[in-house]
Amino acid sequence: MITQQFPAFQEARVTLPTLYLENNDSASAATLLTNGLTLAPKDVSLTLLYARTLLMENHAAEALQTIETIADTAGDNSTYVDLLASIQQSLGHYSDAIPLYQALLAQDPNNSRWLISLSICF
Repeated sequence: MITQQFPAFQEARVTLPTLYLENNDSASAATLLTNGLTLAPKDVSLTLLYARTLLMENHAAEALQTIETIADTAGDNSTYVDLLASIQQSLGHYSDAIPLYQALLAQDPNNSRWLISLSICF
């Protein structure tokens, strides 16, 4: 596998798990992502993808713990904020999700998914 031959090939560490997820193979994606995070524990792309994988597998609490490890690095990155809001919402932490969705909507007020998610939180 390319990730074993070229462990520092970051693009492969993101692309291959994405392909696994698109084919509903979250276990293989999670394995690759955890291996990648062992090499680069603060990598934002890998962490976001791993947290998304955990959320897809209904492990929202673990996804929250994972995504919190990059809070300082990710800052107001919309992909990070979007995923954090989704995780908070799935955990029923609506009061935490609301300001996140509001911040996202300030950037893109016509995003229907964020509008719907915000309305669910109320």
